[in-house]
Amino acid sequence: MKTLTSKIGAVLVAILIVAAIFAPWLAPHDPGKYNLDMAFAAPSLEYPLGNDADGRDILSRIIYGARISLGIGIVVTAVSMLLGSLIGVWSGYAGGIPDKIFIFFSDVFLAFPGFLFAIAIAAFLQPSIVNVIFILCLKGWVTFARLVRGQTMSLREREFVAAGRAIGAGKWRIYLRHLFPNMIGPILVNASFGMAGVIMVESSLSFLGLGVPVDAAAALAADLVLKVRSPQAAELTRMKSGASLVGMLEPFNAEGITAMNAAGLSAFALEAAPRTTRAQSMDVLSSQANIAGYKAVLLSANAYGRMMPMMMTAAGTIKAARVLIL
Repeated sequence: MKTLTSKIGAVLVAILIVAAIFAPWLAPHDPGKYNLDMAFAAPSLEYPLGNDADGRDILSRIIYGARISLGIGIVVTAVSMLLGSLIGVWSGYAGGIPDKIFIFFSDVFLAFPGFLFAIAIAAFLQPSIVNVIFILCLKGWVTFARLVRGQTMSLREREFVAAGRAIGAGKWRIYLRHLFPNMIGPILVNASFGMAGVIMVESSLSFLGLGVPVDAAAALAADLVLKVRSPQAAELTRMKSGASLVGMLEPFNAEGITAMNAAGLSAFALEAAPRTTRAQSMDVLSSQANIAGYKAVLLSANAYGRMMPMMMTAAGTIKAARVLIL
């Protein structure tokens, strides 16, 4: 913290953490509230960063989105650091066959590009925050393990380690009392870079529909701010979110989009209807939205499959999109 750049970086990180923790009090609007009259509105005093295609406040969505991104980054980095450090110190201190086995498996993991590896695994899993954490931890531990292994091989021949062995200290005592305290600096530096990479990969997976489900931030906000949501309100939110998702695919699928937009607009209209009308029309409207959504997804998956054959399989695309729509 002696340089100006480190102080500026610490202040920016602190601002992001504070904004994520106190999002319900700092966000000026509900991030999941639809307002079609304000669609694509320019920045103003009421909406400092403007509104998106559904009229939702972009600033509020960024603040709530920071909770998800920072949460995933912290959890993945912590798990990868703990697991990788334990494996690395064990491999570097033991040497011999255990070290050769570790080197073999770590080389296999490092041979795959990180992002493509994450896409390949995510294509077989349903999009969720837990699965994203699992995917990123699956490869994140390797860099920590290789770093700690190198540090351990350098420190294990030092005098204080030899003295510990001479007085009968066990391996775990040497690991925890003598090795880890002397390599904490490089581990924290690697963790700071690793957390930034984790957030980038998580956001890229979410952009492709393989990461955090659409409107997860809005759902989180609803749970925190509204506390209680009726089943009918949740059903309406699901249909509107599906209409918004498929709306992004409009250049690729005009026929499916027309049907889905009709169901989505009906959901908006139904939200303003009396309670009795909602209860009577909910089942029919939900079925229409699901059928139209599936139709749009299937046609759009073919277009995406032609555009990105190396990035995701058609089955993975349909599976991910099915979960986002439903």
